[in-house]
Amino acid sequence: MPLTHSEKIEKFMDESLKKGISPYTAGPPLFRMIWAFGFKIKPPLFMNFMELVVLEGALFGVGFFLLGRMSIYALMNPYMTVATTAIGSAIAGAVFGVSIALVYRKIAKKMKLSSWEEYSRNESIISDQWSK
Repeated sequence: MPLTHSEKIEKFMDESLKKGISPYTAGPPLFRMIWAFGFKIKPPLFMNFMELVVLEGALFGVGFFLLGRMSIYALMNPYMTVATTAIGSAIAGAVFGVSIALVYRKIAKKMKLSSWEEYSRNESIISDQWSK
């Protein structure tokens, strides 16, 4: 019987912990929040480069934009328009998205992970050669 998404997440988190992988790497707080809301997205170590760039970059960029618009400096500075804040946030989101995607893909490659879809069929998804 195939595992549900929640069971797969739980199994991956348990297995990751046993292999010495930080729970914040295997399932960062942002992803845990997304899973708690019922969205069935893969853990970041199973996402491809572009999925990570788009998800992480977009969320960071939106957060950066909101913080930028709510800052006292932005409220008092006439040159800090919505457009300049949006452009700065898009650049920050893109840089963050690419950076975090590079890190996650490097870790996933080192772990020799197969695809998320194959996870329920395999006894252990994380390679036995994995070491910190």
